Amino acid sequence: FRTASRSEALDRDEWTNSKSKTIKSCREHGAKFIACLILHQIAKGGAKETATWQLNTCAEEFNRRLTNESDYGMVIIDRVADHREYKLLGKIFRTGGETPWGENREFTRIVSYSSTSDGASHLASATDIVLGSFAHCINHVDDETLRCRDLFKSLEQLFTESPEYSASSKNWDGLIFSPATVKIPKYSQQYEELKSYLSRLSSS
Repeated sequence: FRTASRSEALDRDEWTNSKSKTIKSCREHGAKFIACLILHQIAKGGAKETATWQLNTCAEEFNRRLTNESDYGMVIIDRVADHREYKLLGKIFRTGGETPWGENREFTRIVSYSSTSDGASHLASATDIVLGSFAHCINHVDDETLRCRDLFKSLEQLFTESPEYSASSKNWDGLIFSPATVKIPKYSQQYEELKSYLSRLSSS
């Protein structure tokens, strides 16, 4: 996603345009975006297991959608720190997902798990671009410029809007804030501020 990672054959404008075309293609093909969001301060408390918990959370949402649609699906992930993706995926396939509170999750509609490799998947590249674009938005909550609004609006059609609204923000199914219950007030406030920020980007 980062401009610095572009090929030397592409200038900045060509790179930006290519990313925009990729996001547009995802929308045209009906792709849907699921992401688990967790504050850095919270993630540090269980850094070793955070990737596992968040993968399980996204898989649970994917499995829920497959169940609702009476369908089946596959999970393909990028490489995980310490190169433990195969061990992690094998465990989820055999025994289900885990939660921070020790309960297992069953993903009965997911029939296959695998990992990508470098330079071998357009789908993985498209995922990187979408995820990187979204990360730019949520990591720049003080940026409400036209560029950031346009970027978020180009992504918003990949979300499934939830009918549930609060007084200050809209909600999207698939944007999962973790943990579901935040006990520390200042962290809870940061989540609410982020939701309000995304709602302003959406409506401006």
